[in-house]
Amino acid sequence: LYTLALQSYSESYLKWWSETLYYETIVRNGVLSLLNYEHNLKLKNGNKVSSFITKSYSELYGKDQETTLLLESHRAAQVEMLNNYFNYGTEQGQISPYKNINMLVELILDLIQGTSFWAVYRSDENYVNQQATNILSLLN
Repeated sequence: LYTLALQSYSESYLKWWSETLYYETIVRNGVLSLLNYEHNLKLKNGNKVSSFITKSYSELYGKDQETTLLLESHRAAQVEMLNNYFNYGTEQGQISPYKNINMLVELILDLIQGTSFWAVYRSDENYVNQQATNILSLLN
């Protein structure tokens, strides 16, 4: 039941990511939307909570084979989406053609996830905005 719930959560999460990146033609705005989505998940119902994916990573990754495979598949889908999105951004002149897209994808994905994780524990309201500015500067 846990794995089915996690799979359903992952599918809806990735669907939102896919739709956001598809419709947002300005890469900086798309990345900002992803970051804000992550942060808003933490503030659901006025409570700061980690997402189901984050909790599953911290509790079960490497301990439960089925969960680990699902989480790896989730991450691979995120990497593929961002790779495609950043390649589009490069083609449109929004990202320098001299950037290493694979490295940029991994770094920005880690920063988005790390920022959303730490936003749960930080009381500074400007934290996410400051981190957004830092993350978006990597696209220049």
